[in-house]
Amino acid sequence: MACSKFDFEDEMRLVLLGKTGGGKSSTGNCILNENAFRVDIGGSSVTEKCCRRCTSRFGKYIHVLDTPGMFDTQTPNDTVLMEMSKCIAITSPGPHAFLLVISVRNRFSQEEKETIEKFVSYFGEEILKYFIVLFTGKDDLKRHNLSEEMYINKVPDSLKYILKKCDDRCIFFDNLATEEEKNQQVQRLIDMIDRNVRKNGSYFSNADYAAAEKAIEKVEKDILSQSKREERECHQGLDEEPNEQRNVREQIRQQIEHEDNWTIENIIKVVKVVGGIFIQVLDFYYSAKRKGHVPDAL
Repeated sequence: MACSKFDFEDEMRLVLLGKTGGGKSSTGNCILNENAFRVDIGGSSVTEKCCRRCTSRFGKYIHVLDTPGMFDTQTPNDTVLMEMSKCIAITSPGPHAFLLVISVRNRFSQEEKETIEKFVSYFGEEILKYFIVLFTGKDDLKRHNLSEEMYINKVPDSLKYILKKCDDRCIFFDNLATEEEKNQQVQRLIDMIDRNVRKNGSYFSNADYAAAEKAIEKVEKDILSQSKREERECHQGLDEEPNEQRNVREQIRQQIEHEDNWTIENIIKVVKVVGGIFIQVLDFYYSAKRKGHVPDAL
């Protein structure tokens, strides 16, 4: 899959998947090096909708999308699929990795295996090329004198099957480790993702991602063109184009993230509305600026 015109080489888009209580939110916080996602000590579901947070680390602009517990029996499949569709628009043009977060403290169930298979059937077999199984609770292995290899040898056949489908891509995290140890394990994860992306040629994409990206790119072009026209009329120098593109994409992602009742069919509609609003704001801003009614910075 060729890169989108508006993709950025330093951007890394990650999607967290897994059961409630498996350590998804804690893992997201570890990757971001901040308490970006709320963690419930009791283990009950906290992430009810897709939630995205970003940071700059290790030379990357990292986006982490925490998803609702997709393996929880109390969560209707329609709700999960709706949020997965929303995930497409937020992580467009496509994620560099799907991190399947599993706690070593919990037994991997047949239900989880079947739910993963449903997820794969929804997105297509190609998605497995971008799966990484991330085990949390590495500190538990240390306490029980178990190596990573010993643990993997003891997991159920259903989990071994998933690992095999992922070409045995896995990593162990200790979310209670020291700051230095956390940084080292995040760096190992980023290196693993980079190697896998190079192997596959790019980020994950499919027909839905391609349709979403086409709609978003159209709106970005309209917004950027309008911005350039208005700035020329104001005799202002243009911002560096990559930064301007990133700002526009970020605004679109934020708007989509806060939409409710999401379905994949709404992507084009929402993006067009967002683009129309931005262009109206640009018109108002530069019109007022020409009259000297607003400061240089918006």
